[in-house]
Amino acid sequence: MMITDIYSQLRRDENTILHVYPDSRGIDSIGTGHNLIANPLPFDVSHGITQTQSDQILYADVARITARLLVDIPWLATLQKNDVPRFGVFQNMAFNMGDGGIM
Repeated sequence: MMITDIYSQLRRDENTILHVYPDSRGIDSIGTGHNLIANPLPFDVSHGITQTQSDQILYADVARITARLLVDIPWLATLQKNDVPRFGVFQNMAFNMGDGGIM
């Protein structure tokens, strides 16, 4: 089965870890690849988070990168409407490379 939605892709690619951990570059992260340095959370995560909190963080991260992509690369709106899997590639890349990394 092919995974095309961005949430399932990121959960597959990043795994979900409910405590602070160093990512592949040593950056403190939590949940599904949430970078705590670039995007600090407004609450204490030193004792971990719940799955529900992890999902909420992931949805907020995807919303943030999607909005940024559509501002920085306006023609992606066409892909968002007509070619969701290809738009998902841009979302996945932006999630992993940072807000401005894809530029």
